Amino acid sequence: MLTGSNVITYYFGSMLTQAGLGDSITQLKVNVCLSSWQLVVAVSGSFMAERLGRRFLALFSLGLCSIFFYMLAGLTAKFGTSHNLAGTYGTIACIFLFLGAYSFGITPLTAMYAPEVLPYNMRANGIAMQGILIKSCGVLVTMAFPYMIEAIGWKTYIVNASWNIFDVALHLLPVG
Repeated sequence: MLTGSNVITYYFGSMLTQAGLGDSITQLKVNVCLSSWQLVVAVSGSFMAERLGRRFLALFSLGLCSIFFYMLAGLTAKFGTSHNLAGTYGTIACIFLFLGAYSFGITPLTAMYAPEVLPYNMRANGIAMQGILIKSCGVLVTMAFPYMIEAIGWKTYIVNASWNIFDVALHLLPVG
């Protein structure tokens, strides 16, 4: 979706190259570790949704996503073209932390929220609309972000982080 997870998922190789990690075998190893990390964190988040509450989990996750995306932008700006190994590892750590925060809160909520809030007679149509919206956001990211990354580079991450702040503000509005 537009929180930035699609940006990282679709352009992970480019992001690692920007961070100074261009070897494809190393990128594959990092990707396997990242996928395993996301699985563990998403399962943990799905168990915590009941304890923490849906709204708190969404706010917490989006807030952390914003922080980690700003950190990612700063690290990519500072160390993206350098050969500083610590900067490269810091950038990769921010990617892991961002996707961990996303997987902890947003991944489980995306799957469980629509079926919980929609009445039975609207559930199938509502979940279909949710799927269409998610796929539409994916198309937007796939089509627009290559131009954005080419034009403004690491500042793309600042735009995404700022969008997340806007999303947090929307979640803080009173309901009902």
